[in-house]
Amino acid sequence: SDLFTRQEQRGAVEIKPLEWLEWPDGECRAVSALGAIYIYRSGTTGWGYTIMDSTSLAAGTLDEAKAVAQRAYEARIRSALAPVHQEAGNG
Repeated sequence: SDLFTRQEQRGAVEIKPLEWLEWPDGECRAVSALGAIYIYRSGTTGWGYTIMDSTSLAAGTLDEAKAVAQRAYEARIRSALAPVHQEAGNG
């Protein structure tokens, strides 16, 4: 929409935080524009995550794993963005 375009050109957009669904076993899933993101137990001492067919050991706690997965998600989105170059006199 025009509103989104104007906000984006001013740099007034941000990436929404992932909304986690927690399963009874403590593992989690978030559905995003990039597909499902999973956090799972990795052995007995940590947590891992899967995003876009990429798996990584994340952290020692579930909250740390969620934060690491959020940063990985945001990095993937930002890698697809480019700055808007305005011509002189247009802004």
